[in-house]
Amino acid sequence: MNDKDEQLRNWLGQLARQNDQRAFRLLFERFYPELMRFAVFYVKSRETAEEIVQDVFLKIWQMRATLFLIANVRAYLFSATRNHCLNRLQKNKPVFIHFDDASVSDTAGDDDNPQQQLEFRETQRSVEAAVEALPPQCRLIFQLVKEQGFSYREVADLLSLSPRTIETQIGIALRKLAATLRFLSES
Repeated sequence: MNDKDEQLRNWLGQLARQNDQRAFRLLFERFYPELMRFAVFYVKSRETAEEIVQDVFLKIWQMRATLFLIANVRAYLFSATRNHCLNRLQKNKPVFIHFDDASVSDTAGDDDNPQQQLEFRETQRSVEAAVEALPPQCRLIFQLVKEQGFSYREVADLLSLSPRTIETQIGIALRKLAATLRFLSES
């Protein structure tokens, strides 16, 4: 392990154990310029790239307690940035959909129903709480695959685990989340 890797490990340890904002700032300063160049290459817009890289670092801060589980943080940062770029490009891709008048009238006003909005928000909060209640490694794997769009293979490489372990952990997470949703629908 070279000095840079050792320094990075120290920063991650401080960030995970102590919520050390200084360590986060050092991590940000170390990788921000590289990630910006990388993101601009994909999205061809400095402003969009800046939003993407900031989102990646926000995710890093939010998952700081489990960062020590990531074997190669540099690879993780670049993979997360690439996935965010691809998601943004996909989201901004024009989509042409033809609706007939009947389907439009059937769904009109759904967003205006306060009861449905309230139920949706409550369900969303319950699912988020269920994800947070997962064991740390299971939660990290679930978030990488389902929320950040990594493939099983990418997560396996990032965490130095087998793809089968990733598949098993995703299965555990989905079963626990399904149980939570079943409980919500019954109550």
